[in-house]
Amino acid sequence: VTTGKDQIISCSISGLGSAANVRWIDPDNDDIPTNDTTNYVVDDGKSTYSEENQTTKLTIKTTKLAILNYTAGTYKCSVTSTLYADSPPSQKTVTVTPIARP
Repeated sequence: VTTGKDQIISCSISGLGSAANVRWIDPDNDDIPTNDTTNYVVDDGKSTYSEENQTTKLTIKTTKLAILNYTAGTYKCSVTSTLYADSPPSQKTVTVTPIARP
C-alpha cells in the first residue's frame, strides 16, 4: 500500500439470509466511526446486498496512511447477523503495510 493515495480494503460476506451489520475496527482495536471522514470512508455494503452476498469496503485516506508511518496496521471487519441477534460476530483481519510514496 502506497501512502500517496487512498487505499481500499474489503470484506466479502456470503451465505447471508439478509444484509448484515458491519463495523470496521482500527489497529488500536477501536471502532471506526462512520462519520470519521478525515481518515476513512466506511461502506457497510448493505446497499449492494444481493443473492446472499455483501461486500463491505473501508477506504483508508492518505491522512491516516501517513499517520501509520510505515508501520503495519491490522484492521478488522466485524460482521453480525440482522436475523439472529444472539449470534456472535464473525471477524476477518486485514493487515495494511504502508510503503513510501514512489
